[in-house]
Formats: sequence, structure tokens, C-alpha cells
Amino acid sequence: MKRLYLVRHGETEWNADNRVQGSIDIPLSQKGREQAESLGRWMQKSPKPQKIYCSDLKRSIQTANILGEILGVTNIEETPLLKEINCGVWEGKFIDELIKDYSQEYAMWRLNSSFKCPEGESVDDVRDRVERFFIEKRSELLSFETLLIVAHGILNRAVLSFIMDLPLQNCRYFEQDNGALNVFVWGEVMPHLALWNYSTEEQGGL
Repeated sequence: MKRLYLVRHGETEWNADNRVQGSIDIPLSQKGREQAESLGRWMQKSPKPQKIYCSDLKRSIQTANILGEILGVTNIEETPLLKEINCGVWEGKFIDELIKDYSQEYAMWRLNSSFKCPEGESVDDVRDRVERFFIEKRSELLSFETLLIVAHGILNRAVLSFIMDLPLQNCRYFEQDNGALNVFVWGEVMPHLALWNYSTEEQGGL
């Protein structure tokens, strides 16, 4: 693998409402579909991925399918290893509710990657899943020149931590917008981050 495109799914109604989704299966909104379509058109200028991996949540699958249709990629594989963090009892709540009702726990979760959401996962747990994905798929990943992963906000930051060997807690503060594109390119020795959080919306789309 010489190039990896990493995309966050398009927007959902819950994203727009500042509501915690986590592992809840929320579909894309109309805006989210338009974000994916715009990104797909922009990516037509770049090397075509041979395969797309996505999580098994609708918002990731729908984004992957839209990109696949535009880019002409039919080889799409869903895996729960790329699922967003399980936020336990926080799922379905608004961020303002968390700050009010779970102020201490929420503050700890933001400051400590090993702190688990009540009845859910920690960010460290998500990074462990990312590592398992790359280990389990290693031979397949190496057989392709260019790949595309469509996943989620916390998950994508964990991918950044794993690939670039950066402290996970530091990576949590990297912005990751809906429908954003990140690009990793492998040189002779080390990978480098060629693009992070690129949005066709910010660039005026196509």
C-alpha cells in the first residue's frame, strides 16, 4: 500500500443536532449525501482506490457506496473493527446534557484516552480495534497500491495515531469534519500525512 485515503462519513441529523451517536446506526442526512457526492467528484482527480473498507454502520456504508459509485469501485468491505466508539449510556444524548449531567465523567473522558464511557468503550479501546484491523488485513492491504477507508471521527483519529505513531491523546484534538478527506502516503521508509481534514465544502465544492 502506497496511498491511503481516510474519510469521515457525511453528516447525519444527529451530527447537526450535536447529539452523541457512537454505535447507534444513524443514516446520512441529505446534506451528508451531498457531502459524499462532492468529495467523490473531487477525488476523481486522484489515483483510484482498488478497494474501500468501511464500518458496519449505515452512515459509513452509505458514504462508502456513494464514493464507490462515483469512483467506479465495487470492491467494498464492511467491518465492525472500523465502527465508531461505543459511548454506552451517553448515546442518544445531546452534548449539552453530558456537560450538565456527566460533567466529571465527560471531563475525564476528554482528558484521558483510557477512561471508558459509562457502559461503553475508551478511546484506547478504539485504537486497539484499529490495530487489529491493520494486523488482520495486513497481507491484503499490502497487495493494493491505493485504498480508501470510510469511518468515523474518533476512529479516524485512532488511525492517525496508529499510522504516524503519535500519542493518541494528542490526536484527539485534530479536527475531523463530516465528509472530510485525509491522505497518507508511504515513502521508502516512513508514511507521511499528505492531507488532513480537507473539505470540499470549505473549498467551494465542485
